[in-house]
Amino acid sequence: MENNVRKICEHENNLVSLHPKDDQMEIKFDKEYLRELYYDGKAKDKKHRYQPQVVKGYVKALNIMDSVERVEDLFRYKSLHYEKLHGDKEGLNMGNLGYGFVPTHPGEVLKDELEARGISQRQLAHSMGMGYSVVNEILNGRRPLTAATALMFEAALDVPADSLMYLQTKYNMQTARCDKTILDRLKEIPRIAAVF
Repeated sequence: MENNVRKICEHENNLVSLHPKDDQMEIKFDKEYLRELYYDGKAKDKKHRYQPQVVKGYVKALNIMDSVERVEDLFRYKSLHYEKLHGDKEGLNMGNLGYGFVPTHPGEVLKDELEARGISQRQLAHSMGMGYSVVNEILNGRRPLTAATALMFEAALDVPADSLMYLQTKYNMQTARCDKTILDRLKEIPRIAAVF
């Protein structure tokens, strides 16, 4: 995941950086194409084209950055290889990221963590007292993360449970916003409400 962010962000020395402001984290894009990659999955210009898996990794890393409350929490994600910026980048800010092009299931992040730490899914499941199939389904995005399982992952991997739940909520909302059945039902709600 870290290599995907580096491939994009180091191209022409452009950056995506985090800045603490009033106890909240803000993300700043130095170049417009970095913003386009996050929100649209591609840049408008032909100069900044990347493979889909590179863009997905970039979006995943930014979703992790957006999910934490403090810079220090990023150091707990071993798969990010996060480093603080110093110098002239301090003090820059940007508003909320909203939703990226690709939703990131917290299981993807946890799976990256296991790889970065050299821990097998079976080892993790055993240490958490959970069934292997449950852990595997979470890590592969086929089962949602609950508050209880987020706390268990935090205890086992020292990855903030709040951050994982934020990723799950964002994933759920973005998935629901793309669901045609839900969208059709939402279109009907204003008509029903207008009758009353």
